[in-house]
Amino acid sequence: MSKTVLKKAGTDVRSGIQTAFDPENEPRGFRVTWIDWDSDFRRNLQLNDVIVGVNDRSLAALVKPGEYRKAVGQTQEGLCWQEIGVSAHQEIALQVLRNNKSTDVTGKLDTDYFYFDADGREALAPGGPAKLTNDGLGAAWSRWLEDFVKRTSHNLTEGWTYRGFASRDELAWYLEQKPRIDLLLSKYPGAFADTVHGDWQKAMELTRGKKADLGEKELEYRAIGEKRVQIAKTDAARAWTAMREELAGETIPAFPVASPLERQKAVGKIVELPPTTPRNFLNDLGTSFIAAGSPSDGYYFILATRKPFRDYYEVLRRYTGQVNPTIIERVRFLARILDEPQMFTVNARPAMGLVVEPLAALAGDDEMFTDLRTSPAKFAAEETLSSLLAAPRDDTSPRNVIEAMIFAVKTGDEKTWVSLFANWRVVGGPGGRTMIDPSYVPGPSYYSSYWERSRRLIMKEVYDTRVDYVEEPRRVLAGNETNGLPNVDQVMVWVDHYGFFDGEYRTFQNINVNRRWLLQRLNEGPWKIVSAQSL
Repeated sequence: MSKTVLKKAGTDVRSGIQTAFDPENEPRGFRVTWIDWDSDFRRNLQLNDVIVGVNDRSLAALVKPGEYRKAVGQTQEGLCWQEIGVSAHQEIALQVLRNNKSTDVTGKLDTDYFYFDADGREALAPGGPAKLTNDGLGAAWSRWLEDFVKRTSHNLTEGWTYRGFASRDELAWYLEQKPRIDLLLSKYPGAFADTVHGDWQKAMELTRGKKADLGEKELEYRAIGEKRVQIAKTDAARAWTAMREELAGETIPAFPVASPLERQKAVGKIVELPPTTPRNFLNDLGTSFIAAGSPSDGYYFILATRKPFRDYYEVLRRYTGQVNPTIIERVRFLARILDEPQMFTVNARPAMGLVVEPLAALAGDDEMFTDLRTSPAKFAAEETLSSLLAAPRDDTSPRNVIEAMIFAVKTGDEKTWVSLFANWRVVGGPGGRTMIDPSYVPGPSYYSSYWERSRRLIMKEVYDTRVDYVEEPRRVLAGNETNGLPNVDQVMVWVDHYGFFDGEYRTFQNINVNRRWLLQRLNEGPWKIVSAQSL
């Protein structure tokens, strides 16, 4: 075990606290982001506490640009102690806001200490490792500790509030640090090692996520989703068979494709095209099309700009959102041959072929059928499945709105889901004023990508989403009867996403999911979601 003795004490007065200051955040103060291992304030102060005063002296004068560096935990903290008239080893009381409630936290100030081991090397702590050694573990102890503190400070204070926070990646990093933590405890036992070990355990627990027991009831929506696919698949098989029988008298073998000069014998006939995938979707000189066939048998072309094909994609979009967001990208078409020869580049070679008009499509694992002759086109069983939706509706509280949004995603109820979003927008105006944008009108397809992404998430990596907590509502725009401005209230709702990891359901965060949901209401009316985003 290394022997380290106190060699020199500094003269600067310090608290051992690190804070962050953001002039835009409420409450106004200095948020605690880290407390040094040897700080006396580790006893009672907590990360994310907001310091607003010292010895009943308000820090309001420092809560502004140009002055904040003199506050507790900032780079010129010593000036704060000079002005207040306190010195090292003196106990002070910090007035802090913890979860928006006031409390006092006491602790003693101290000074910088410089430690050296028996060989005269500067060390991290009494009995701790020398700063520039690494004990065969890669980075030197001082560099590793700097990275550890920076990373752990962020993770324990703000990590889960950032969309880009990858909780499982962070957990993996902490697991990689276990050999170093074990060595620290065994080779350099003492207060420093115990404190670092405690911080490591806290970070491990946080990044591992909260555990939930999800049973059949909580995961019932997934079983219902599978049943819905089976209903659609059964109806699709029945409808596809019926349409093939209906058109049998007009149907001819698809291949070989009639040459352009001999096309008249094929024009107007029906062909059943082989399954096509995204590999068949091509573009040539600005024209998008599907090419079905081969160089030896010839090609049929389906033009993506034509109404039947656009109708197919709209039906597929609804099916993906309402029934199966993981549908296989494969489709079979029944199509009518048109008197329209065409030449396109296929696989880097010019190819002659005939344009066809889709009459029906059977997509995925033969699960989605649509008759493109009808208007509007629908998928088989669409009306049946729509009647099974029963999302709860309660716009009276932000929590209920978000819970209804989550339920709608689980059940594939796009209509209810869209209705929960606001048809207004509040923006920042000149001089920092809040204004309502009267020209904001989201189009019918504005939320389509968010909806489809939400459905994919809830049927794949997200097993459940729950409201974590709701912040206090605040008024962001005061109404004015003269110019017709409404009162606008705003509130933030935070949700937890649960994934399946190592046999357990635990919360996680990454760039694919959104924890923050902003809601507003006009003139004390129903709450609506104003965050345009996916689950």
